[in-house]
Amino acid sequence: FVVTNAASTIVQGVEVDLNWQATDDLRVGASGGWLDSEFDKYPTATCTAIQLDVDQACGPPTGFTNNDLSGQETTYAPEYTAALFFDYTTDLSGNGMEFFVGGELNYSDDFSPDGDNDPLDRIDSYSKTNLRLGLRGKDWEVMAFGRNIFDKEVFAQSVDVPVLAGSHFRFIDEGAVFGARVKYDF
Repeated sequence: FVVTNAASTIVQGVEVDLNWQATDDLRVGASGGWLDSEFDKYPTATCTAIQLDVDQACGPPTGFTNNDLSGQETTYAPEYTAALFFDYTTDLSGNGMEFFVGGELNYSDDFSPDGDNDPLDRIDSYSKTNLRLGLRGKDWEVMAFGRNIFDKEVFAQSVDVPVLAGSHFRFIDEGAVFGARVKYDF
């Protein structure tokens, strides 16, 4: 592993959140973001595995190649992100017991997860869906939930394998999770 610092970056973007109380019981919303994040000057970035195969001394001062990421995107910076959500809550009994249901759909554009911006490590765009429903009273709550309910396979990290030239490995993010939660406030 080689640690280097970029001389400078340029980061600009826009994020918008919208919430609408559609009825007394239903709230819906959406958010979206656009991010333009790039290295302004980064002529000595960590070399990719392919570059190191060609030139084991890749990078200054001894290599005949280098990985100049000037003008390229920064790490973990998807250009677009978005989310849709809803929350529905209704009083069941007039004495404070409520039924609730809610969910989100989250989207992330593709991005580079590694400091060398190796195209082989790029994480593809993805979306995940979460749902929950339950009952709650003044001091208690019972809820069933699901995260990533469609079991979308999403990679959280992808990097070159040190010592094994040209090899890469990926960490898979959490798959579908279903569960229940009981809460009581004393």
